Amino acid sequence: MFPGLEPSREATIQAILAWKKFTPAYAEWVLKYLLENAGPANRTKRSQAAIREKLFRNETLVSCNVPMRVIRINKKLEAFFAGPGRSLEWRVRIKTGDPDADNQYDVIFEPFGEELLRRFWARHFTPGELTRVAYGEPLFWRVPDSSVYLRTTEKNAPGPTDPKDWVTYPFVTLGDLGLLWNVGQLLTARGIAVDINAYRHESTLVHLRAAQKVHDENLLLVGTPRSNGIVREYAKNFEFKFTIDETSISAGAEPFVDRNHPGKTDVQLAYAVVSRRPGIEIGTVTIVASNNGRAIQAVGELLTSGKLLTELVTREPQLSALRRELPDRFQILFEFELTDQGTFVQSTRVVDVWNLAKKGKKHTIAN
Repeated sequence: MFPGLEPSREATIQAILAWKKFTPAYAEWVLKYLLENAGPANRTKRSQAAIREKLFRNETLVSCNVPMRVIRINKKLEAFFAGPGRSLEWRVRIKTGDPDADNQYDVIFEPFGEELLRRFWARHFTPGELTRVAYGEPLFWRVPDSSVYLRTTEKNAPGPTDPKDWVTYPFVTLGDLGLLWNVGQLLTARGIAVDINAYRHESTLVHLRAAQKVHDENLLLVGTPRSNGIVREYAKNFEFKFTIDETSISAGAEPFVDRNHPGKTDVQLAYAVVSRRPGIEIGTVTIVASNNGRAIQAVGELLTSGKLLTELVTREPQLSALRRELPDRFQILFEFELTDQGTFVQSTRVVDVWNLAKKGKKHTIAN
């Protein structure tokens, strides 16, 4: 029906037009007209003056207030996607263009959950500011006098006493790689430059500064204090509720350690904590820390998918702050149920959050 519109977007438009509450009649007129005249060649046809002339020529300038009518159409669209259209892949709105160019209007398609993604990653979406990703190279055991390397599923399980006998760095774990790929795709698709670097357990902020190329940059840290010294530098001695050490995540005296599920056979529990804070001589720092690579990968999938993030916020009321501006400092502690020997995420639960409140307040909302 609309030239150049891919099938999934076409299906969304048809669902909107079929909604009986998509009224008054001019709502359908305007939406169809803008879609039929999409593209750079038809910009002048989408101007406020052209819309008024084409669709409302029999009305006076006073009664035909195009901007007000577009506002009303957008409210109708919001109601549609909050109701019958909530499960659709796309969200649709009408955007006003440059006032100096007679307010050209455009139909904007955004993936489901895009608004939540923009809010969570807002500080990393700043145009012109690079995001530097610092992941940790995992630790392995080396069988003495051989070329055989071992790694337990608890990636930071204590090893032999003498590190020289066992520490090595053959490759990055699949879970960490999954997060790096998802976040890298998310940022680069929005025009944000990304620089990815590997760090070891002995790395310090000196190594981070040596890699810094521009002053205006943000930081994403991935790993644990044992495998990533940059995580250790940022995680220690700051006002965080949850701290992570070489084997567990802790809140005071309460440790959250990867373990077998106490009530379910063949199910493991793994934990990850997402932290955000202002940086040290740098912009914003986001930390994804866990002793389990699959948990890190699961966090990456959650926080880069608008659909998954929206579903999570909908069922976890303690994350309602994601629907408004976020504080400079916050933490979210996740629990994942893993099956198939720790490879499949069966369920996700938010255990606790810290400082996800209105500005000026600090509190913990316990599960």
